[in-house]
Amino acid sequence: MTHAHAHDDAHDRDLIQVVMTHETEIEADHADLYVTVQGSSLVTGAAALGKAREVAQLVAGLATVGVNEADIGVESISALVESGLILKTSSATYTLKVRCTKLESLADVLGVITSQKNADLGRIEWGYPDSDGIRTAWLVDCAARATVRAKALADALGVKLLGVHRFAEPEATVTPVAFGGYEPPRAGAPMAAMRSRVSSADLGLSVTHKKKVVVRAVVDFRVGPFAAV
Repeated sequence: MTHAHAHDDAHDRDLIQVVMTHETEIEADHADLYVTVQGSSLVTGAAALGKAREVAQLVAGLATVGVNEADIGVESISALVESGLILKTSSATYTLKVRCTKLESLADVLGVITSQKNADLGRIEWGYPDSDGIRTAWLVDCAARATVRAKALADALGVKLLGVHRFAEPEATVTPVAFGGYEPPRAGAPMAAMRSRVSSADLGLSVTHKKKVVVRAVVDFRVGPFAAV
């Protein structure tokens, strides 16, 4: 999409402004799943991944679908306090962050989580590739197209393109794009209903998530009359 106009006020009368946009969709390359596990004992720190029985069961199940223990982190632990004392035998709620780096296996990961009666899926956060280099390439493309357009406009207006007065990069617009495949429940939805919907047919289902990104380049070009021959 392109917009162009020449300023006609006294201050900006020697400028042509060109606005270029680049729109594309970026596909997520990983997902972070936040899971709460109700445990029958209290184990603090990362040791909970191997020593808290219910958590260890989930970790072992996730390993069967390709999620390494290194991709599972303990976000928080809250203990059920009885009689004002916290004991190793106290029950505890563990909040884990499970990173799925292969989205083609996401349905498998969801299947493992929902098969654990003491585990609840909270939310999914989608992650995307580092976009700095990609965004720079888009801006370079916008700048090149803006220069071509400005030269054409200067020729049409009978003026000479002298150079760039100002280049601006407004903040990119990011819009989520609906994803296809298996959709987990909203936070707080009954997990029993979730489990009843997960079957072997769901496992291996491809799940993708995208976002639409629009970057803009605003370029003011200086123009002037052609030199007399």
